[in-house]
Amino acid sequence: MNSVEQAVIALCVEEGSLKKLYQAGVTAEYFEMYDEEFQWLEKQAQKHKPINPRRFREKFPEFDWVVPAEEIQDLVEDLKQERAYVTLRAAIETVDESLEPDNAVGKASELRDYLSEIIRAHAPVEDIDLGGNYKAHLERIRQLRVLRENGEVAGIPTGFKWIDHNWGGLIDGRVITVLGRSGEMKSFFQAAVIAAAWKAGYRIGLFSPEMNEHEHTCRMDTLLSADPLIQKECGITAAFRNRALMEGVGFPLKKYERFKEFQSSMRGRCILFTNKYRREKMTPSFIEAKIEDLRLDFVVVDPIYKLKSPKKRDSKVWEIADLIDEIEDIAKGHNIPIIISNQSHRQMGIKQLRRAPGKDSSYMSDAIIHESDHVIGVKYDPDDHLLYLNCSKSRFGGEFDISCNCHPNIGLIEETSQPQVDWRNGYHGERNGKNFKKKRTRRMPSMPSRHRTESE
Repeated sequence: MNSVEQAVIALCVEEGSLKKLYQAGVTAEYFEMYDEEFQWLEKQAQKHKPINPRRFREKFPEFDWVVPAEEIQDLVEDLKQERAYVTLRAAIETVDESLEPDNAVGKASELRDYLSEIIRAHAPVEDIDLGGNYKAHLERIRQLRVLRENGEVAGIPTGFKWIDHNWGGLIDGRVITVLGRSGEMKSFFQAAVIAAAWKAGYRIGLFSPEMNEHEHTCRMDTLLSADPLIQKECGITAAFRNRALMEGVGFPLKKYERFKEFQSSMRGRCILFTNKYRREKMTPSFIEAKIEDLRLDFVVVDPIYKLKSPKKRDSKVWEIADLIDEIEDIAKGHNIPIIISNQSHRQMGIKQLRRAPGKDSSYMSDAIIHESDHVIGVKYDPDDHLLYLNCSKSRFGGEFDISCNCHPNIGLIEETSQPQVDWRNGYHGERNGKNFKKKRTRRMPSMPSRHRTESE
């Protein structure tokens, strides 16, 4: 009975964070045999102290330290099932001990109450009393505060400080639309978000009919090898250039092999789904099947108009409307974030030269914008090596713009300013009920001198 609890504890200590447990709604009540160990982990997080194997072993020397091969996300499901089993077994035994012929109806009613509590706690669908269920809500607020105070976001990190600051990362069940013209770095921006989630240990499904395996692999290798922590682990001094990887020349092969070995040992995974034949298009039902089979934490569909509509329509506009409706149902039904991309209209006029497209620029269909929780436009200036991002819709906040130094060939994408708006007290444009102007930020040089490339 205690094996799943033990494995979950070991994985949390190994990762140094309780974030994935909190995202899954796990609390101390799920731990019966290892409740003391879990409470210690929570206290460490609340006091902003590090969680690592050395400190844990000093506190619990008799703990049987075995790090399982499974992911926390998989073990959490087993933990919930195990907890439901223990609770149900205890309820049956309690009722059975005092069951008599003359109290059968009363005991049946008592057992029904136990069963309702178990279903409410562990079933995927539940009815919630928003006012009466305040204890569970307070526990969730406490978990969010612990994450924020330890520099973590509630959802899956995107690698962009402005986005994580305003959205809280990629939150379960939300749909994010990325808009941009062809060649404006839509796919690169999404790849950068995937790389951040990969490094954080999540499983991502990339459904991309446009690029092949070699092209995606080279791009992800460039982005991952640009991370200073990964460079330190692999003994490299800079990122592998994307164009060099595409051609297979211009970099040390032994260093690249060492990097690939490290990459394969990372807990995060990115599974690519691409078309073997252009005529055989992916469908939303195919995406949903893969989410169920692989228990994906996060999905990217790039682009949505390349999918096969579930219904044959006379107009492509209606087909896209059907597609986004299916994607929305998948995101909410499986409670995972999904990023989709779509083309935007051409931006005309001098004022739009450095302005990324907004929510009114979705090409062919506005249904995508209506259904999305967030909309972010992407535009790249190759002369100044600047990537402009424009969040023009958010159901849970205001609009914002970001500019980043961007050199795709070496995996560099670096924001030129830090988030400054106190969004907790209001949306952008107001602070404590008073209007204020956003401070202008100085643009950083387009090519920081410290960034080099890995060459022979």
